[in-house]
Amino acid sequence: MQDRCITQVAWEYMKEVVEKLPDPKAAVEDLLKRKTRYEIFWNIGLEELLHYMVTFNTGQRSMSVQVQLEIMRKPLLDALEHDAKITIFKDTENVQGRTKPKDHFAASDLVLATRAFIEYNPQLKKPDEAESLLETNAGFTDLQSSFDVGDVTDVVMTMKRIAVDIHQKVMERYADNPANRYILSGGGIFLVSFAAACGKIRNMLNTTSLNGALERLLKEMAKPGEDPLNLDEYQRVVGNIKTSRGKAMRRLVYDTFLRFFNGTTPHLDWADAARQMSV
Repeated sequence: MQDRCITQVAWEYMKEVVEKLPDPKAAVEDLLKRKTRYEIFWNIGLEELLHYMVTFNTGQRSMSVQVQLEIMRKPLLDALEHDAKITIFKDTENVQGRTKPKDHFAASDLVLATRAFIEYNPQLKKPDEAESLLETNAGFTDLQSSFDVGDVTDVVMTMKRIAVDIHQKVMERYADNPANRYILSGGGIFLVSFAAACGKIRNMLNTTSLNGALERLLKEMAKPGEDPLNLDEYQRVVGNIKTSRGKAMRRLVYDTFLRFFNGTTPHLDWADAARQMSV
C-alpha cells in the first residue's frame, strides 16, 4: 500500500475479504507477485465493450445474466438508486463472501420489473431480456432511447412506491414473519408480476388511476390484523401449484393484484384468482 502497488480504490474493494484471511499481509504479497494481464481499449463505448466481454468472454468465467443486465441498464439503476432512493444490491460490486441483505433489491430484479411495468407482462425472464438487449444494434444502455420520457418518469415513480413505500410497510406489518416480510425483495417473481399489474392499470387507465390503486393497497396494509395482504393464503396457493410453477406463480400474482386494483375483489383474494385460472 505504501508503494502504491494497489490503488486505494482497489484496496477498498477487496480489503473486507482480505482482512478475514489468516495472514492478510502474505495474501496481498502473493497477489502482487502474480502476473496481471491488462487489455486496453481505445475509443470504445460501453455497448461495444459489453458486446466484446459477453461474446468473446475474455475473463476466466462467463458473465452471469444478472451482471449483463446490470451493465446494460446502468442508467436506469442509477435513476432508481439516486432519484427513487431504492436500496439496490449489485452483483457487479459484489465480492466473495458477501450476500445480498434480505431487505435489498437485486439490481437485475429491478431491471426486469421495470420492463414488466412498461410492457405489463409478468412472464418476462432475465435470459430473454439480456439476449434481447444484446441483439439491439445500438442504444441499449441509453435510458432515454430505451423508454420515452413519460415511461421513465412513471417507472421511477412507480418503482419508488413499490420498492420503498410499500416494501417498507410490508416489512413493518410482517416483522415477525420472515417468509412474507421480504416477499418483494426476496425474489423476482412476486416483484416482477406486481410491477406488471401496475403497468396494466396505467395502460388501461392512466397514472392517476394507478396511484389511486396503490393508495388502496396501502390502506389495506393499515387495517388491523396479522395478515392484511392475505400472504399466508398466497403461500398455501403457491404450495398447491404442481406444474409450470414459475409461469403459474407469475400469473397468480399478476391476476390477484389486477383484480384488486380494478375492484373485482375487495381485498387480495389469492384463492379466488387461482380458481379463475383453472377455469
